[in-house]
Amino acid sequence: PVAVDDVINVTEDTAFTSSIDLAANDTDLDGDSLTVTAGTFATAQGGTLALAADGSYTYIPAANFNGTDTVDYTVTDGTATDV
Repeated sequence: PVAVDDVINVTEDTAFTSSIDLAANDTDLDGDSLTVTAGTFATAQGGTLALAADGSYTYIPAANFNGTDTVDYTVTDGTATDV
């Protein structure tokens, strides 16, 4: 699989919840179904990403944070993975 970067814009000090599958824009050359590894992950700038098995997620920025933040997640087709 190939995990493609996702971009969201949020208001400072405001959580963002998405019901859209984070893997929706990711691809697999074999056409296999993709899933994400669920969990709660720290972001590069001190925020949090809570990722559900269905790909929905909640991003919570660090207090008073304004700027670009990043987090890695893992997508798998059941055989191979990509971050």
